[in-house]
Amino acid sequence: MEDGILPYHRDYEEGVIGAVIDEPRLYDDVSAVLKYQDFYVERHQWIFAMIGDMREGGIPVELVTLRQCLEDAGELDNAGGSGYLAYLAGNAFFEENLGYYVGIIKDDSLMRGVWRRGAEIMKAVEKKEGWEKIDGIIEKLSGAHVEERGDNPVPVSARDLADMPPPASLWADIIYPGCIVQLNSEPGAGKSTLAYNICALGASGKPFLDVPFSKRLKSLYVDLETPRFLRKNKIELICGELPGDFYIVDGIELRRDFNYLLRLCRRGRYDLLVLDTQSRVLAMEKENDNSEANYLAGLLRRIANETGSAILLIHHSTKGEEGKAVYRGRGASAIAGAVDVVVNLDALGDDVLKLSVVKHRIQGSNPKLLLRKAGEDRFEPCPDQGGGEEPGFAIYQAQDAVIALLSQSLVPLRTGEIAEAIEKELGVNRKTLNRALSRLAQAGKIRKSKKGHYEIRRVQGWDNGTDE
Repeated sequence: MEDGILPYHRDYEEGVIGAVIDEPRLYDDVSAVLKYQDFYVERHQWIFAMIGDMREGGIPVELVTLRQCLEDAGELDNAGGSGYLAYLAGNAFFEENLGYYVGIIKDDSLMRGVWRRGAEIMKAVEKKEGWEKIDGIIEKLSGAHVEERGDNPVPVSARDLADMPPPASLWADIIYPGCIVQLNSEPGAGKSTLAYNICALGASGKPFLDVPFSKRLKSLYVDLETPRFLRKNKIELICGELPGDFYIVDGIELRRDFNYLLRLCRRGRYDLLVLDTQSRVLAMEKENDNSEANYLAGLLRRIANETGSAILLIHHSTKGEEGKAVYRGRGASAIAGAVDVVVNLDALGDDVLKLSVVKHRIQGSNPKLLLRKAGEDRFEPCPDQGGGEEPGFAIYQAQDAVIALLSQSLVPLRTGEIAEAIEKELGVNRKTLNRALSRLAQAGKIRKSKKGHYEIRRVQGWDNGTDE
């Protein structure tokens, strides 16, 4: 197989390089997707790499300075010469179309990797190489369609580990940045509508179920369930508007479209990525195959780690309540084992639902929320129905009040002093207050200075668990 028949778009490469020469600020967006090795034409590799070095060294990227830097490095001829640089600058793509061409160049690069690995296998077979070598090539081929890392992880000694606070909840001690949540329920219970409420109200800056969001959320909803003609009306019914930071896309499959989805989340800087439903987006060949599930969970973890987005998986549960609550989701148990938070949504009656956290890696507790359907596509907090279920909403108010009280105090406060101030303000009982103190201490937002005394935990750049 000759390189000449490998896929590439020379004119697209020229237009992208030209755009970066004309508008150096575009380098940051382009380099988030492309490395210099992704360009097929060698002279484009030299030019793109030099622009990166100039940006890193604080050298202004202009046609004259770019030419001079290439000449000083002895690479001007490799880059095509002065005339070629001027040609590229004169054939730049417009910024609004740049993302399209960058995506095609990346796809070309990934496909060339696949083809080259395939050629290596054919040559190894022809030469009757040992199976160990062929297996190694096949292993590399199996991951060739996945974008390579731009950096390599560096080991850190335990004594050098940073003092990092736990992530601040985006909503209700359930949604956290960079963490994966699985929401399970039987079909028709309302899990998709619940996710629409989180995205719509989060983007509008309005609380959901009386629980505020820690910031306005920018969300990307991969919706393979809701008919297109229902989406607009559904969002308007939920929040009375069409918020600009609520984005919807369909037709995504994780394995096939991983690189595209990763690029999308990097560029969009979404706070929350919703995949509805898990089974359709993951598109597993065998739903109960834990080996395949672990591979796909690894792709999800890469998106969460590399973009900082929270990921919410909407998933169907098995019928009935047999087995452990954390494995209520249908299919391979490896997904539930890999995520950070597992939530089950159960119908307690015609209109009353219970949201139960059954796995929580961040704070180790299992909050529960009772909610009631309040008309089409909306929910409201539901008080205890007399069955001993805890409503779960007062604790969020108590936590906010504790944080506010301790933030204003210059000295640690005794539990009794905190209770006296907050019980009067909110009317919460002592049991709820004690739970609020315990959860805040577990999350690292407050600390016990001594027995029965609490103070705000202050860490550089973070003192109250918010993103401010």
